[in-house]
Amino acid sequence: MAAERRGRPAPTGRADPSRVRPLPGGAGLRVVANPAATGAERALAELRSLLPRARPVTVRSPDVLPAALEAAARSAAEAGGALGVVGGDGSVNAAARAALRHGLPLAVFPGGARDHFAGAAGLRSVSVAAAAVQEGRGAAVDVALIGTPGAHRPPRVFLNTFALGAYADLVRLRELVRRRCGRRAATALALPLASGTARPFTLRLDGTPRRLWLLFAGNGVYRQHSLHALPTRERLSDGLLDVRLLDADAGQRHGRPAALLAEAVDAPHALVLPEQHVVPRLRLTGLRGLTYAYDGETATAPDALTLTAAPAALLLYRPVPAE
Repeated sequence: MAAERRGRPAPTGRADPSRVRPLPGGAGLRVVANPAATGAERALAELRSLLPRARPVTVRSPDVLPAALEAAARSAAEAGGALGVVGGDGSVNAAARAALRHGLPLAVFPGGARDHFAGAAGLRSVSVAAAAVQEGRGAAVDVALIGTPGAHRPPRVFLNTFALGAYADLVRLRELVRRRCGRRAATALALPLASGTARPFTLRLDGTPRRLWLLFAGNGVYRQHSLHALPTRERLSDGLLDVRLLDADAGQRHGRPAALLAEAVDAPHALVLPEQHVVPRLRLTGLRGLTYAYDGETATAPDALTLTAAPAALLLYRPVPAE
């Protein structure tokens, strides 16, 4: 994906849920589809049938998706409508950034290989999302911000997870080859490479030195009710980060990170790591040169990053649960 656009930073204040209004037939809705999403074509056909007044756009390649979302957001703001996206978690992340910049509600139509955010929001099909748009059902949900202290650029956003360590290396290697052979084959190629080269890393967590194999931070608290069920977020409005750590100095064998990587493929939230901290903010220092992953994207870290929960910052069309 293209680099983060410079401009107005993502807001950290609470959004007003009353601005999630009915859009009959999708009037005022501008929808951008990622052509690389596995179910994009089918989702668009269903969308045109359910919301005939919406304006869908399919971009030529994923590289121009951020620019297309920015243009669609400007058009939606002029029309007093909303921004929509068809795609997986990476596409939804890019759409959320555009929606935040323009103060727009976001409509998410699942169409990716893994739709973790859509699933957590109860948006398990195009028809469910379309009904929420038609009826004006929605809520303000949390996002998490990745800030660089002292930098003159807006923070990055993650809706699902942030990661450091072997999993971030897996994502980076997968994305290098993904366009040549597809996601599944790219993952199969990247997994043994990331497992074989996994090394502990050092950093400071809120000033405390640590040596780790893995660090995950979730947007919201993930709960696991049994050993046989994947962790899930019961709420998208916790206002908290769920930080999980695998310590490299606690007798963990080298094979443990490799096994965890296999578990984490396409579902990093499924990891059950032994150390957990639930906090609204986390400062990470001593990172320079490390790769970090967020919602399936990767970036090279500066020396310091600050992860911050932004409670109820994003307006989202969704079936509203009884929270």
